[in-house]
Amino acid sequence: MVGQTLDQRFFLSVANIWRVKMREEFLRNYVMTDPHSPLIWRGNRPFMNFTPFYDAFDVAPRD
Repeated sequence: MVGQTLDQRFFLSVANIWRVKMREEFLRNYVMTDPHSPLIWRGNRPFMNFTPFYDAFDVAPRD
């Protein structure tokens, strides 16, 4: 993560924590049996409405 700001490093670290691959069958079972949201949504969705994320990467919500 050389050459990135502290904010960028924070957001990239969060993304790495929740990074996961799931087969479709496993994901279906996970959704039906676990009360928590699937890991992919925990990493991708929380920052969709968080202005500091967009500021850190100089992007807009539609990018």
